[in-house]
Amino acid sequence: MSKISADQKPQNIFLIADHLQKTYKKFVKTFQKFQNPDIQEWVNQQMERKDLLYKDPLIELEFQFEKGKPLQKYVKEGIFDPKIQEIYNIEPYKHQSDSLDKVCIENKNIMVSTGTASGKSMCFWIPIVNTCLKMKEQGLNGIKAIVIFPMNALANSQFYGLVKTLHGSGLKVGRYTGDTPHPKEEGLKLLKKNYDREPYDSEYVSREEIKENPPDILITNYVMLDLILMRFDDRYLFPEQFKGYLKYLVLDEIHTYSGNMGADVAGLIRRLKEKTDTSGKIRCIGTSATIKKNKKSGGASSIIEFAEKIFGEKFEPSSLIEATFVDLKIPNKDLIPLPEKITVQNSDLKEFDGSFGTIILLANSLLGRQLQQDERNQKNLGTLFHRHPTIVFLRNSLREEAKGLKNLAKEYKEKLRPDETEEGCLKELKAAFLLGTVAKITVQNQERPILVPKLHLFFTQGHEISSCISKNSLPHLNIKGDIECKVCEKDGFETNAFPMYFCRICGHEFYSVLISDNYVIPRTFDTEEEGELAYLTPSTKENEKCMPPESWYDDKGKIRKGYKNSRPETTEYCPRCNVINSQCSCSEKLDVWKIPYPFQLCPSCNTFYTKRTGEYGKLFSFNSTGRSSATDVLTIEVLKKLNKGQKKIIIFTDNRQDTALQAEHLNEFKRRLSFRRDFYHALKYVEAKNINNGIITDINIGKIIFQYLDENNILPDFQKAEEKEDEFGLGTPPEKEYAEFLKFLALSDIIHSRYFLDINLEKLGLLKIEYVGLDKLTTSNYISDLAFLKNKSEEERHDYIRGILDIFRWNGAIGNKVFDNTVQKYEEWKERLNEEILFDINKAHYEKVGYSMEKAPKKYHEKQQRIVFKRISWHNTVLINWTKKYFSIDDFEKAKEILEKTIETLKITKFLSDFWTKRKSYNLLQIREGKILFKLKNDTQYLKCPKCSRTYQFKKYKSCTNRNCRSLESVNINPKNFYFQLYDKLIDKESEVFAKEHSAQVGGIMREKFEQKFQEKTVGSTNVLVCTPTMELGIDIGELSAIIMRNVPPDPSRYAQRAGRAGRKNQPSIILVFCGTGFAKGPHDQYFYNTPEKIVSGKITAPNFLLDNKKLISKHIHSAIIETLSFKLPYKIREIIDLKNKEENYPFHDSFKNGVLVQIKNNKPLLLSTIKRIFNNEISKFEWLNDTFISIRISQFESDLTEVLGNFRDSYKTLSEEIRFFSDKNLQEGLDKKEEREFKVLSRRLS
Repeated sequence: MSKISADQKPQNIFLIADHLQKTYKKFVKTFQKFQNPDIQEWVNQQMERKDLLYKDPLIELEFQFEKGKPLQKYVKEGIFDPKIQEIYNIEPYKHQSDSLDKVCIENKNIMVSTGTASGKSMCFWIPIVNTCLKMKEQGLNGIKAIVIFPMNALANSQFYGLVKTLHGSGLKVGRYTGDTPHPKEEGLKLLKKNYDREPYDSEYVSREEIKENPPDILITNYVMLDLILMRFDDRYLFPEQFKGYLKYLVLDEIHTYSGNMGADVAGLIRRLKEKTDTSGKIRCIGTSATIKKNKKSGGASSIIEFAEKIFGEKFEPSSLIEATFVDLKIPNKDLIPLPEKITVQNSDLKEFDGSFGTIILLANSLLGRQLQQDERNQKNLGTLFHRHPTIVFLRNSLREEAKGLKNLAKEYKEKLRPDETEEGCLKELKAAFLLGTVAKITVQNQERPILVPKLHLFFTQGHEISSCISKNSLPHLNIKGDIECKVCEKDGFETNAFPMYFCRICGHEFYSVLISDNYVIPRTFDTEEEGELAYLTPSTKENEKCMPPESWYDDKGKIRKGYKNSRPETTEYCPRCNVINSQCSCSEKLDVWKIPYPFQLCPSCNTFYTKRTGEYGKLFSFNSTGRSSATDVLTIEVLKKLNKGQKKIIIFTDNRQDTALQAEHLNEFKRRLSFRRDFYHALKYVEAKNINNGIITDINIGKIIFQYLDENNILPDFQKAEEKEDEFGLGTPPEKEYAEFLKFLALSDIIHSRYFLDINLEKLGLLKIEYVGLDKLTTSNYISDLAFLKNKSEEERHDYIRGILDIFRWNGAIGNKVFDNTVQKYEEWKERLNEEILFDINKAHYEKVGYSMEKAPKKYHEKQQRIVFKRISWHNTVLINWTKKYFSIDDFEKAKEILEKTIETLKITKFLSDFWTKRKSYNLLQIREGKILFKLKNDTQYLKCPKCSRTYQFKKYKSCTNRNCRSLESVNINPKNFYFQLYDKLIDKESEVFAKEHSAQVGGIMREKFEQKFQEKTVGSTNVLVCTPTMELGIDIGELSAIIMRNVPPDPSRYAQRAGRAGRKNQPSIILVFCGTGFAKGPHDQYFYNTPEKIVSGKITAPNFLLDNKKLISKHIHSAIIETLSFKLPYKIREIIDLKNKEENYPFHDSFKNGVLVQIKNNKPLLLSTIKRIFNNEISKFEWLNDTFISIRISQFESDLTEVLGNFRDSYKTLSEEIRFFSDKNLQEGLDKKEEREFKVLSRRLS
């Protein structure tokens, strides 16, 4: 077999799917921590359910479209202009040539209903261009075709593609949408700015050109077409002398026009045909996604009826054009026999990577025999496996729809392998899929794989846990969304089940409630009801001492006013009565903590928050996996697993905001991972090579990381382009700047972060922080002379002092110069360093932290940097509590004395340094520069607090510094931890994420650059595009093996369009879909998570609408009346009604009445006949639509317009009265600042 190049190797999609599912579960487990071991065990059991976090994969096959008649044949027969072959150098599929036959030979209207990437647009562009070329030769000018697209993005994409195609043809194309500029000069400027080019000779860039010389083809949307028909200035597009010239009307994506929109478009089309005198003469073409064929949906007949209704033209049953696929039927007599037993092993599947050796091994296993020498090439393999029963089964079973792998295995067992297990059948099916992607056959003169599979993977956030509140150690947990406890119901009484949320730091459980008149109601984060929002949790010995943080107290040691209503309080709750503060005597009654909303203090671990922090950042539920974070993880992991040369991904979102958010979120996630991976391997590198005698301090850490990156040739491109060009630039060399930035990141990363996904090296036990000279200090007289430490061992002295230094460090009190003026420094880094490598781990550049013995403000700003003061010895400070805990004392004064003497000793021995604020002379203490030592943690165990997750390097003491935490645990470093594997395993540069946003928010030139970079095969170029639905519409971005959908698209057709971006060029592909559970998109996402086959099908039900609607018909009658006026309507409403005549309620101007209204009255007979022609078909169907109805609508145009303007008149009157009030008050007594602002706003609205 000839060698298969790396970028042509088919993906082992099953291996990728298995890796993604396992990794996703591992990721979810990293931040879902449950303090109650019974809850933890229950959750672990639930996570073993295969559909809790992801579904069984669905698989489908791509089939080859059957080829149709060549364009040359149409040219030879004189049907097509010879130029068509030059313009469209394609070989039409059968459904395309069927369309050409119907439209160009039989002169029929058509509906094209095919799937994504089927070339639907060629079904109308070729006939249109052909007709335009012929009419041009006859000297017939004007618009010959109108193509209506549902979205401007699609209109723009098709327009730019068409003008490029028609360059040099002599035809003109105009795009008339809200994006089209008026003057030609502006259009030229925008084209140059957005796309850096001059217009093609077929391209109109402005409305001015379109009006002066109407194009051959007009691209627009239905809203703009409605305006074109009514606006006096746009009547030049359809002059009297061009009547009958319009030959084509196209509705692309016609299935989007359902309901009121469909009825509105139907009315618009009837007015257009009347305007252009083309009723019964125009060729109407609709394109649609594939329509479901079943009794319920109606199938072919329903879409034909819809087309007739919306266009108002005749469509024959044969006018429906659908895709036809090549049918490779193999007679049973030609099939090769199946081996008696299934011999495919898991190892065969796991080892398959598309290489020669693994192909042979897997082929031998599937056949149950050794391949002959002459069978060992792709072509002969194709001939062999083309007749294999398993592959024939797959082609037949998956011809109509995608199926779940498990269901497919069950079907296979029933039909071909009744004596085998479903697990064995699944192995044999997977082997057939994989071999089918490399074994090739010739179909329609084209070599292609026997099978081109697409694997669809659906992931979700999990499910919300709910339970009743009881005394049981294991609550009555469920994930079914029950609002009443089923366990209690069996025991004979009713209790509510409340949504459960868990502290992100300690994992303690809280029940989310709404309290109304002491009754307790279940509440989610999305509940919007009146009442007191709160959380309840049973009160236990573990959390009985809930102490607010030091920042909540004032100088007198009392809770500050702003925090009085934030403090948790104890109360009683009776689950049987479902009330708090219950006076009942029920035995089920229990003591609970009531924590006010928003959650600001955890009574279990004493972690505290501000009111501004969102609940999601403080508490988690079992369904709180973030959409952005999950997408990050799936993207990074799938990139790792894609074959070399195929590492490109598109992520689809539904809007611009999500696109920008996801692109930046992904890049930020990648930067964090890359830095920590480099940080970890730099520590390994120093130890392995004994660099600097293995000593890494906070002074040289940046240089060490830089040196590691440089010597291993993995330095990122850290310089800005302009800095590279500045050969003789002044200032700090960029290498030094980058090393300084790396130091900033390393020191920021050893500050404690409460962000639940911020798992650094220290939290994993991979990094050991020590303090230079600490061991020596513990044996010195400085310490032994302190009475309270004199009788302590060296290990005990070490642990107490280390606890103080750790608290300083975790809170950011690090006295390194890198934290001086960091706001200004960060701006300098942004100017000189490549933005791709810039980020801030803990937002540390915003503030400088220090500890103070004296009273000082909590914070103030100095040179844009926030100075944060922390008290050393004050009631309830972390340091005081640590001292009390360590020495087992409750006396504050005693603890204060011990702490202050220790701090003074640390100053004298130069472990702590002074930092004096400049604007106000406050003295703050920080860890002295050069005292922090970074070491690789070599032993496999480390001390960790099971409650707050902090790690420690204590020698003897086995308790956390946090007052509410208890004993430390000795835990093993876990090599299977999600983050450990991310930091430990080096990845190749090609697998590293380089993401860009692709939406209308990004300028055209920049988007094109991103697209070009995405198509490049250079390592380090853009490999992830985060896109709005624009990208689903056919922009060419090359071959893809994987795409990700950040949410489930609105309908199956949109899903098919997005999924169609993957697997082109006959390659197997994988589609990942994340399904949320939140309030906004959750119900939609979860519906299709539970029934994924419905969205994967890509098939839609035929749309529908009702024209039997008096209000809608009246609207189009009004529009038709306006279209007949012989002069331009006033542009401003003040030119229509007299805004100075309040007494008569702002009547119409006489000029308007004598002009517009008189002309309508005089033209009534003409209007009646025109409107009857417009709705000719409907008049015969609807009894109410008759001469009387139409005449009344014409006669009542004035009263109808008066009614429409009624709301405006009322608003204008109210606004005028409010302005007069403020104006009078301003003259008499003046306005305050708030009233002045309101007065200005009202005045602007009135102007």
